[in-house]
Amino acid sequence: MPTADYEIPRWGTDPKRILNWCLEAVAEGQQWLQAQQPASNWEGVRQMLSAADGAERDLEGLSNTGYNKGKRIARELVATLANFRHAGEFKPRWSKDKGEYDRAHTLSNLDANWTEETFSHEVIRGALQIAVGFGTSYLVEEWDPHYTRVMGDIKLEAYEAGDVTFVQLPKNHDIQRAYAVIIRKELPINLAKVLYMGTNPAFAANLVPDREQAGWLSKGLRKVQQFVSPALRVAGRMGNQSQQGSFPTVDVYHMYVLDRSMNDGPIPVDMGAPGTNWSYKVPALGDPIRTGTINSATGQPFTRPASYDDCALFPLRRMLIFSKTGICYDGTSPWWHGQAPVARIRFNDWAWEALGASLVGEVRTMQQGIEALMRMIEDAAAARLDPPAMYDDQLVASSWAKMFNPRKAGARAAANLQLGDPIKYPFPAEYYNVPQWITDWIASQEERMDYIAAVKDLVAIAKAKQIPGADTLEKLMEMAGPIAQDMVRALERPLTQLGEWRKSYYFQFYTRQRMITVTGPDGLVNEKVDIEYLPTHLLPMQQRDEVNTVPILKKSIDDFKYVVSESGINEIHRMTTKLFYIQLMKAGFPISWWTFAKIAQIPNFGPPPEGTNTEMERWIAQKRIETELQIEQAQEVAGSGLLGPDGQPVSSGGGPGGGGAGGGGGEPGRPASFNKAPHIEQKDGGTRSTIATS
Repeated sequence: MPTADYEIPRWGTDPKRILNWCLEAVAEGQQWLQAQQPASNWEGVRQMLSAADGAERDLEGLSNTGYNKGKRIARELVATLANFRHAGEFKPRWSKDKGEYDRAHTLSNLDANWTEETFSHEVIRGALQIAVGFGTSYLVEEWDPHYTRVMGDIKLEAYEAGDVTFVQLPKNHDIQRAYAVIIRKELPINLAKVLYMGTNPAFAANLVPDREQAGWLSKGLRKVQQFVSPALRVAGRMGNQSQQGSFPTVDVYHMYVLDRSMNDGPIPVDMGAPGTNWSYKVPALGDPIRTGTINSATGQPFTRPASYDDCALFPLRRMLIFSKTGICYDGTSPWWHGQAPVARIRFNDWAWEALGASLVGEVRTMQQGIEALMRMIEDAAAARLDPPAMYDDQLVASSWAKMFNPRKAGARAAANLQLGDPIKYPFPAEYYNVPQWITDWIASQEERMDYIAAVKDLVAIAKAKQIPGADTLEKLMEMAGPIAQDMVRALERPLTQLGEWRKSYYFQFYTRQRMITVTGPDGLVNEKVDIEYLPTHLLPMQQRDEVNTVPILKKSIDDFKYVVSESGINEIHRMTTKLFYIQLMKAGFPISWWTFAKIAQIPNFGPPPEGTNTEMERWIAQKRIETELQIEQAQEVAGSGLLGPDGQPVSSGGGPGGGGAGGGGGEPGRPASFNKAPHIEQKDGGTRSTIATS
């Protein structure tokens, strides 16, 4: 049972007591999930998105047409959001030393290689599908020793909102501040046994299935659908609950807990698996610990008494892996970044709700209404051609009445017409006419569905990005409405979190073998990077210490930051800014290379000259560099004997910086008017382009 203050039992106590607390935490997390308003709409959305065309049993005499526009809207939203470029890079956080830029460039190369090797874009697309459909999805990023061949790698997985729950989530819904973050991993039973056999054989052997077959509701619905009343079908197609999972399956939970336990004993405690890079020693309260400075008088290191923070048993969080039958692991989290590796993607969210609402859930009832009207129209058309009829059983036989079909060309039937009408049609043909307003209403409902889901804003931007021409950027700026921008920006925070965690994993787990996969600009293995930047060498030479490598590596993680440098709608604004700055540089305005490189997101450009803080100082330094390079070039040409007829050195261009790219000169022709935003125009039949402002 939980303690009075709702904390997990202390590490090292009875495993059964800890397991009971963990299972109660899972139940509490499920209760929290059921209390979230967006969760009440999930099953309906799942039915709509999982419905297979033609899956229903055809009912004689009634239309079976389907029109799953909600599914189409979801596909368009996912495709558009996935196609926006979200690229990032690592940058030095504080230092402007060239070596820091080199190491950041190495990390960026590693990241690009990881993206290609693991096809992470497919996982992100899956997370977008979940978020668009259900409003919330999670991306979990952990190191998996079994991932990608035999070396292991960073594994990115997408989870539904129902697979990640929390205990004591704060009011601001910050995942990293929750007391416990619980990730449910549903695995086929034999796969789970294989994965955990090497870690804990007893745990693997005791695993039992949580589900051995499809649930009764799923099986029952499929049977009920075969006999459902036709009248109920007017409200729309019944959902097709697909059988999920590969049975039998078992739930294995990974839980990250903000355990505030401390070492209050008399001696230090060893934590983490011995020999791993996440093992550490926790001092006892008051034990002397080094400050990192040396007493010059005695030559001995200064010490101070260990404080409460120094004696925390789980500074990186407490991690537990368990199932309903036992605990596989209970100890420190192995990840140096010290966070629960769960990034949340939310669309259509509100500040007072932890989960976002489905982007297509609100249009589901409209789709059902459209399908109902479409079926009624088809039923009316069929009834007009083959209307209901009444016959006199004293004049004709029932077999004769059933055989006579007015839809069939050349239909003939013998009857004694002198005794009266053998068949009568109770409704006139005009009864089955479909008024124009019904079809207009269907079209207007479709417009409302697109409006509510904001699909037109996103799709229009995606299409306009492919349209060349002078007004493209202006069109993009007009189309990029606030809702579209908000949806795209919702991805920046989780992608930044994932990049920060990958940075930590690179320092913690990558080896020389992995470094060999890093390629240079020419696409070949960059031997310099391989030799100089091994995991323990992602540090300046003077900081290397073979004995204290791990502490130094942990400390240097914060020397770099991950930045999402290209992200969707922001790229539209950035492109306009780039073109505007190019025009200013062509006009001779003093803008330095380094400022433009920052605006243009040119990777690994290098730090500005030391001591230059203002733009004018950097522009002057640039001009001096240009002059020095021109002098050096002239001296090299003169020494080589390559002189022109006039005795001057031969030059093939205008020197470094070109004809004004660095702030000097301009192109011939009419001066720029700046009447319009900068845009690209094609010249000479499309053989060249220029940037125009008029």
